[in-house]
Amino acid sequence: MMIRKPGRVFALILSLFFLQTAYSAGDVPASRIELPDSLAQWYKPANKRQVWLHAMFSLRRALQAIDEYAAAEDIEHVRKWVGILDEKYRKLGEMVPEWRDQLDLQRLEALLGAVSADDFVRIREAGKALGRQCKSCHRDYQALAALKFRTPDFSNIELMEGMPDSRYPEFMKRLSRTVNRIRIAAEDDRWQAAGEAGYRLEDELGVLSHSCIQCHQERDPYERIFGGRTRKAFTDLQRAIAREDLKKLRMSLGEAAVLACARCHSVHKLDSDLKKRLFP
Repeated sequence: MMIRKPGRVFALILSLFFLQTAYSAGDVPASRIELPDSLAQWYKPANKRQVWLHAMFSLRRALQAIDEYAAAEDIEHVRKWVGILDEKYRKLGEMVPEWRDQLDLQRLEALLGAVSADDFVRIREAGKALGRQCKSCHRDYQALAALKFRTPDFSNIELMEGMPDSRYPEFMKRLSRTVNRIRIAAEDDRWQAAGEAGYRLEDELGVLSHSCIQCHQERDPYERIFGGRTRKAFTDLQRAIAREDLKKLRMSLGEAAVLACARCHSVHKLDSDLKKRLFP
């Protein structure tokens, strides 16, 4: 069973809330929180790295270090991490000028003052106060930024040049129809038609699999969707068709659909659908 990271689950739930409150049937949302245009340059594919995301990780790490070293009354390490926090926090305003006014420099100065006084109680209080300000920004923007900048856009990917229905939305419908064609033919005792549709489905999934490497350079995601278990399911499917075994066909077709379709959809489809609705 795949377990999503809590932060991503929260982002999806919050995005669903935005959809529910911003849309009525078929309506364009009257208003929504807008993301600054300058934020895009700090995410892929505009940037080689997820720079903004790693900036957030650095700030979170610094705040944790400050709190733990202040609790241990280790002023040397507190000063080290406060210096890192000070530099990276102020840089956010340069990276995204539209958010410069949202930086809580007053709380940052309070933290610096507490460090100068070697006041460990105030250091921890100021650090936690700054962390709460970070959370308030995340409540407004984190889910939308994850959807817009970290969710793949499948709509413009062409699976095979010159092939009918070669873009993702149309190709997904084509796959669904092929799966149903196998089941319909088998239910109606048209086994030759079921076999032809079965081989067509394998070919279509082969075309689809080549698109995965555009994002997944490593082998593991490919093997999870199109690996040994999926290939076995298709072998079992073809055997069931050859033997005209309807019960076995239902089982093997369901297994193939879970492995090759549902697994990928559980990672990508909800995010992608939300992105299309919120950022048409």
